[in-house]
Amino acid sequence: MRIQYKINQIKEMLTELEKIKPKSYEEYLEIKTKAACERYFEKITEAQVDFAILILKNLRLKLPEDDKSSYDILAN
Repeated sequence: MRIQYKINQIKEMLTELEKIKPKSYEEYLEIKTKAACERYFEKITEAQVDFAILILKNLRLKLPEDDKSSYDILAN
């Protein structure tokens, strides 16, 4: 169930990011827009790492030493 929760969380954040997505690079450079977009990217990335770790735990695989390692373990 936690895996499904993470999937839903990522989908929701992507939906919210889509709503605030700037139409141009100039619009992106506005400080509030840039900060909001970058924060959503950070949150989505964190949720993806959490998701990878949940899968590793579920499959009883080696847990990563760092975030990047979680993807390496899953790839192998």
